[in-house]
Formats: sequence, C-alpha cells, structure tokens
Amino acid sequence: MTGLPAEDALWILDSHARLYRWTPTGVLLVPIPELVRLGSVDAVAATSGSIYLLDQSGGAVWRFAVDRSELSGPSRAVGRTDLHDATEFTAVVNESGQVEFVVASSDGRLRRFSGDEELPLAVDLERGLLAPASLSLGAQSGLIYVVDRGQGRIVAVSPNGGVVSQIQSAELEGLRGAWVNEQTGQIIYALSATVLIGRLPGAQE
Repeated sequence: MTGLPAEDALWILDSHARLYRWTPTGVLLVPIPELVRLGSVDAVAATSGSIYLLDQSGGAVWRFAVDRSELSGPSRAVGRTDLHDATEFTAVVNESGQVEFVVASSDGRLRRFSGDEELPLAVDLERGLLAPASLSLGAQSGLIYVVDRGQGRIVAVSPNGGVVSQIQSAELEGLRGAWVNEQTGQIIYALSATVLIGRLPGAQE
C-alpha cells in the first residue's frame, strides 16, 4: 500500500479510535500520531493527500498528511467550540483549491466550514433533516448526498444548500447509510439488515 493518494483508499474508523486503510490489495491498521492531543475521534474524511479526523469533544477537525502508509502529526484544520453536536462530516475541495468541510449535526443541521469560518448552507427542505448522516460528495456533480436516517431518505443538495433531488421509499426503511457512484449512476444503500443497489435520478447520472 505505497504511493496511493489518501482519497484512493477507503478509510475506516472503528469505535475504539482505530483507523484502517482499505485498498484492493489489503487492509492496514494505521496508527494515529499524537492521539492524546485529540479529545475524541468520531469520523474520518480524505481528500488532497490528507485525512481529516472529527474531534467532537475538542470542537475541532484535525488534518494528517498521508505519506505512503503513515500519517504526519496532527494540525488543526478547524477549531471551534460549537462542533460539539457534530456527528459526521466530509471534506470538499472548492473551485479555489481550498479544502472545505460539510458537517452533519445531531440537531438536524448541515454546516459548511472553510478553516474557522462558517459558510452559508441553508438546506431548502419542506421537511427538515431529522438525523443527517453518511455524507458523501458527488465526484462529477459536486453535489452533497445526505442520508436522513430519521426519515429514511437520501437528499442531494448543491454546495449552497439548494435541493436537487430526494429519494424516499418503503424499501429504504431502516436506512443507515449510502454510497454514491456517479460514474456508474448507482447508489448502494446500507439498511439495518441488508444492502440494496439503486439508480441515481436521471439528471444526476
């Protein structure tokens, strides 16, 4: 597992703050340097040769540059005291080449940060998000895909919060997460007891 960019691997964080890197050639446990500096380790995202860890109790997002199969020491990418409700996040590279973060909070909000600055992201939904989770970014469209576990739906929103589409079905009862592949036009749904494969709405393929 050498020479792969951070975003070309699947990073898995378990409930004991152990970080794994999965590629087609195998799975590797990757030690987190200076773990004692982090108040908690709650979620992971990867982009632009780095991984980012959400530290809910510390109110921060930490950056670790990836060098082969090792991580550099942590540097604070976002430091705010109002991230204590954050549950999941994803990292986004904007048009200027800067890394931004979209964060889901337990109070139903989606929030967007560039460094310590919070950017506008008001999601225009008639029924607000109840339990946003499983955030992913459309590699081709730039859309943010959000699973709403509280209402068994997946919502696609633009970076400024405009709603592009919603998918909700009785078949998605118990929806826990989703993975979107815009190149193939597929969505893989993780339900409580099974996995389903569906199609993206036509305008997003």
